[in-house]
Amino acid sequence: MESIVCIKQVLDPDCQLELSKGGQERAQFGTCCRWFEITQPRYTLNPYDRVALEAAVGLREQTGRGQVTAVTIGPPRAQAVLHYALAAGADQALHIWDNALEDADAYLTAMVLAHAIRRLDCDLIICGQRSIDTGIMCVAAKIAETLALPYICGVDALELADRGSIIAHHCLDGAWDEIVRCRLPAVISVGIRMNQPRYPNLRRYRQALKTDIPILSLDSLGLTTEALKVAGPVIQIWDVSASRRLPRRIFVPGSHLPVDKRTQLILSGGIRSRRGQLICAPAEHAAGEVMRFLRERGLLQGD
Repeated sequence: MESIVCIKQVLDPDCQLELSKGGQERAQFGTCCRWFEITQPRYTLNPYDRVALEAAVGLREQTGRGQVTAVTIGPPRAQAVLHYALAAGADQALHIWDNALEDADAYLTAMVLAHAIRRLDCDLIICGQRSIDTGIMCVAAKIAETLALPYICGVDALELADRGSIIAHHCLDGAWDEIVRCRLPAVISVGIRMNQPRYPNLRRYRQALKTDIPILSLDSLGLTTEALKVAGPVIQIWDVSASRRLPRRIFVPGSHLPVDKRTQLILSGGIRSRRGQLICAPAEHAAGEVMRFLRERGLLQGD
């Protein structure tokens, strides 16, 4: 099973961010950093991509053959996530970066990834369902469209089937799951609930840090800056602001109630007077108090 995992370096969610005035700072790849002032930036592997990497390594261990290739687009600091991928079980890593990609959106990112993947031999392309910085959720779909491959999103469970196909449990809206059978090669995006990613031990991580990962430019992939300018970007961030507080839900009485009851509920805001009583006594005495309570309110008849 030859698998390719697309991973991304994102800002650590624990970083202290403050909205900047007007967003005049230069954008950094893969984030909305021009909108924020970051005092001590820290970067990490996108959690969804960590799950995708674990899924690929698990499939290789299940079949006992094949390789796992981790691919990322990002500045030189993005090699940290590739070293982590090698320590977590990936066999090789591919790093793509060019200054022309600094302001690339999800659309251009997917195009470059698809162009690089086309040069590799693979059975399955695995992506995280979303990234925690921009969360546009279209990279995997655009890769599948560019390569003319079938695509399954929101995969929560994956297993191999006979005759070069996979069976995926696809999460639908609500509480429904859909089981999909798909022929390979294919593209899938995985959800955060799919597995529990492993953490590499210190020895493997130190070995991965010694691995030299060359950075491939657009020229080495056969792409030109002019071609990227023609293709996009097509997604632009117009503004970033703090989320507004949700309005308080207004109580609306049911239309089946009489007018006097509806008026009473509206005046009270839907809040009815409630009382509670705590009985701290042995079981025999507590049972007697409960029975007396039910008889007084006409909920129980007889002795």
